[in-house]
Amino acid sequence: MMMAFAVNKYKIQTFRAKIGESNIASLKLFHKLGFKDVSYSEAFKEVTLELRVTDRSFVDLIA
Repeated sequence: MMMAFAVNKYKIQTFRAKIGESNIASLKLFHKLGFKDVSYSEAFKEVTLELRVTDRSFVDLIA
């Protein structure tokens, strides 16, 4: 998986995604992958989600 490659090759610690609030399908997908909401931009109507490499959900994802 590309996320495991990024961690191993580039030592990525946190994955971040910004998704428009109306894009429900993408929000559900990222939540299912273990991403957590960390902020919301009222100006851009978007949610910022993060997944830390140390989170159990990431370990389960790449296993």
